[in-house]
Amino acid sequence: MLIERLNMTEDQQEKYEQLRSEYRQELRTLRIEKMKARKQTFLLLQDTQPDTMKAQNLTREAADIQQQMELITFNHFKNIKNFLTEEQKEQFNEFVGEMSERFTRSHRRGRGHRHHSEE
Repeated sequence: MLIERLNMTEDQQEKYEQLRSEYRQELRTLRIEKMKARKQTFLLLQDTQPDTMKAQNLTREAADIQQQMELITFNHFKNIKNFLTEEQKEQFNEFVGEMSERFTRSHRRGRGHRHHSEE
């Protein structure tokens, strides 16, 4: 979607695809870690006396992972912007504005957001 929208050159497309591949792998790894922390949190409820401190630590771990994911996403798009022309940067900024609106709308509906906005 972004390649076509910004009318990227072949060189830019190669850079973009490399960045996107690395980005997806980083997020995949973090999603798995976050899922494990959340699962461990809920499994604590199976204990006779669920450990609240352990639950707090696990939820903090999941929140830290989410923060890492947000920063990785920010840096990913920042890296893309670095190899764009001035004209492409204008289109990119419009894209970013549209994505921020989507995040706002999805949060208002209580759905949160995902990091697949560039597909």
